[in-house]
Order: sequence, then C-alpha cells, then structure tokens
Amino acid sequence: NDDAAALRAEHGFASEKEAVDFYYGASDWKDVPSPLLKDPAKAAAIGTAVMPTLESHILVAEDSNGRRLVANPYFHMVDTAGNQLPYINEIREDYIPERDVVNLKVMNGEITWKQQAMELNDFPLLKENEAKGNYTVTLAPTLGETVYYSFARNHKDPVLREIFNDPRFSQAMSMGLDRGEIREIVYLGQGTPAQAIPVEARTVDFVPEYALTQFTQHDVDAANALLDEMGLTKGPGGKRMRPDGKPLAIRILFASQGSPVQLHELARGMWEDLGITVDLREVTSDEYRATANANDVDVFIWKNDGISGPFIAQDATMLVPPFGDFFNPGGGFEWAKWHQTDGAEGIEPPADIKKLWDLADQFLSVPLGSEDSSRIGEEIVRIHADNMLKIGVVAEIPSPYVYHNSLQNVQPLTAKTYDYYWTYPYRPQQWFLEN
Repeated sequence: NDDAAALRAEHGFASEKEAVDFYYGASDWKDVPSPLLKDPAKAAAIGTAVMPTLESHILVAEDSNGRRLVANPYFHMVDTAGNQLPYINEIREDYIPERDVVNLKVMNGEITWKQQAMELNDFPLLKENEAKGNYTVTLAPTLGETVYYSFARNHKDPVLREIFNDPRFSQAMSMGLDRGEIREIVYLGQGTPAQAIPVEARTVDFVPEYALTQFTQHDVDAANALLDEMGLTKGPGGKRMRPDGKPLAIRILFASQGSPVQLHELARGMWEDLGITVDLREVTSDEYRATANANDVDVFIWKNDGISGPFIAQDATMLVPPFGDFFNPGGGFEWAKWHQTDGAEGIEPPADIKKLWDLADQFLSVPLGSEDSSRIGEEIVRIHADNMLKIGVVAEIPSPYVYHNSLQNVQPLTAKTYDYYWTYPYRPQQWFLEN
C-alpha cells in the first residue's frame, strides 16, 4: 500500500510495525483481537473490531465471564462433499475458576467440550457419573505437563536473590519433595518422577539421563545438610533463618489452570518439614501472570510446556532468560534486561547462563535431529540442569478430557499438549452437534 505511512501516521502509530502489532495483538492466536475490543475508538478508526483470520471461528465478544466466537464465513476449508467448514456455527466459552463448579457442570451434562485445566485425580469422579451426564471422559498422553517450581533468581529482595541463586537451595528443596507420595495422591499413581528441563525428552535424542533424575530422591537428611551448609541455620521453633536474621519464608502463589491445588498443599508441608515457612495462596490465572510478569513472586510455577523438540527448534523462549513468555513466565527478567541493554541495565548473569544466548542462536540455525543440533541441545540442557533452574515433580502424566455425547466426529487425542495447540491437529472444525 503506497499510502501505508500516511495511514499509520493518521491513526497515531509510530511505524507500520506498531500498527500491525496493535491490529493482531500480543497473542500467537490470530483470532484474538483483544486490543481492538478494549479500545472501541481505535477499532472504529480502523473500521472493525474483528480482524481477518485463517482460523475456523472469529472472536466477537469477550469479558470476565467468557468469550463468544462465531464461524468464519471465509474459512478456507471444505469437507469432502464441498460443504463449508466449520460445521459448528457458534462457540460460547465460559470462564469458571472453581474446579468443583466445573466438575458439577460436566456431571450435569452442561459442557460440550473440556480439556484444559483438568486434573487426573478428578477422573474417577467424572468416570463414575459418565452415563448420568451423557458425556465421555477419557485419558490422553501428555507432553509438557510436568509442573515446575523455579525460585526467583532475579528476586527484588537481595537476600532472597542470593539464596535462590545458590543451586544448593533448589537441590535441597527438590529432595524435600516426596514425589512418591505426590504421585499417589495427586496423580493416582501415574507418571514418572522427573526434573523439569527446557526440552521434552521424548521428542529429542540429546537429554542426558542425570538431567531428569538428579535430586529426585526424597532425602530429608541430605536436604537439611545442604541448607545447613548454606548457612540457613534453624532458629526458634526449628524455623530456618536468613543471613539477615529474618525467618526464611516463601510464598507459593499459583493458579489452578497451571498446577493442581493438592500438589502445592503437599509441597508446603514437605518444605515446612525442612524448617522453611511457606505461605500458600491460590489466585486466578490473570492475577498470577500479572504478578509473575512483574517479578513479584518468590517462585514461578506452571506446567513446563513450550518445550517439545519441534517447538524449541523454532522458538528459543524457554532456552534463554527469562525462560518463559507472558503466559508462562519463568523469571530471569533482569538477566534478560542485562542482555538486551548490553549490560546497561538489569543484573549480570553467571558465566554459564550468558552462554545460553549464543548456544540458542546456534541451535536455531541447524536442523533438529542433526549431529550439531544434538550436541548444542545437550549443552543447553546441561547448563539448565547444573543450575537447577527449574524443579520438576512428575512427568508423563495422562490427562483427562471430556465431551458431551452430542458432539460427534471427535478423534482420540494421541497427545494433549499446548505445544501442538491442544485440539488443533485433530480438526475440530469437522466436529458437529447431533440433534
């Protein structure tokens, strides 16, 4: 468009890029025009509150209660008989944060499809009421479902920052977790205890075994010895003290969309057995993300997603500081700022963390599965593992999904993962509702 510069200036954008970024929003999903919906004046100036999309449905309304999507009349797919897809004309997505309310709605047959934020320990209850609610609940293999704890290496409190930057602290907290008990109570005896690393081991060939298994044994004596070695001595009531004489206390802020409540309740008790005061607070996903992205949490917590081989081969977000994105923040914000400003701002990272940026650039430049890719990938994994940047809990967990029996043409999920965009590979545009 020869008039692009004049048009973007007319609408107050500093560059064409800024205009495009505003139009498409900050999401990787190109059907989410949230900036336009939230700014009616600019939407009117552009001429629409709904953007062009290649997706099967268009988002037309969104508020705190949910969102509404309608079929895209220009969707590029048809079925084998030439009928326009998608078959389903309208989707109403309800936001219901209370897990018990969600389960009740499922059991009452009020939900057509539910996949995200479903916990394995709800599966028996949902299975028991399957016929009553006229729905099907089943299990799918997962990738990137390992919940991680990542202590804030760039914490705003310099004392906690020093404690959290010592790998011995993460090693001790890891051995303080009884993964066997967690596996039985939270995951119904399913899954395998494992650490969290920046790549899904089942999708690549370069993960050294120790990176998954180190410090996963439940060893309270060894954990206490490491904390003693760090100088975190016990004071009154057996509570550990910080070097400045204050009690060592951490807050676990979490959202149930990213991790099970029961897990954190168990972790709190296990860590308190080490003499550490733990405050536990559940918040909404939006509140957790806002707080974590402001670097105002003691520990970053979510499912360790965005790490499958095909994903990281084109996106190094999880490999380098801050080790995450807006939806799954991983800390390391000040390290990232140091790198982005050539040391003018932020906090200088340790020497091996500095290597990650160069290694990630190299990793992105070679084909996944090649000898060079595996060599570079292994070096990246070793740096993460040796620094214990993230503590994993249980991996390879099957996960439930549920759909009402009126929903037809649903194919079995062979992998349930954010990395492959949930149902995207299973052509949900071909689902239909039976009257």
